[in-house]
Amino acid sequence: MLMVENQRIPSGSGWMDSGKEKMGTLFGKLRESKDTFFDIALYGGFGFLMGYLVKKFSAYLIILAIFIVVIFALQQFEILFVAVNWAKIQTFLGVEPNASADATLLGMYWDWMKANVLISVSFIIGFLLGLKFGA
Repeated sequence: MLMVENQRIPSGSGWMDSGKEKMGTLFGKLRESKDTFFDIALYGGFGFLMGYLVKKFSAYLIILAIFIVVIFALQQFEILFVAVNWAKIQTFLGVEPNASADATLLGMYWDWMKANVLISVSFIIGFLLGLKFGA
């Protein structure tokens, strides 16, 4: 049996160090995918709940929609004035104002959906499933 003494493997160049680096990146990816999976499940569940509630309380939602249309009609005829301070609402919720060219609410929602495609799709699928299985 041949024994070699006093030989040192330089640190950082061994297979063990490269294995540690690869395992570190693998665990980092797993942690990120776990967070992504949690977000998908959360938004899918929230979409299911919203779809279920929309189907269950659709009569009340129709009445609410008619009420909102009447409010907007009264505002158009200058009988009623409704003002919403969006800056205060955004500050209260801790949301940064979106500095896009399309500053409408629908435009901001569309920008958010494009930035978060995966959770948007999971919300839509959950919403449709909630509509299907709602009582």
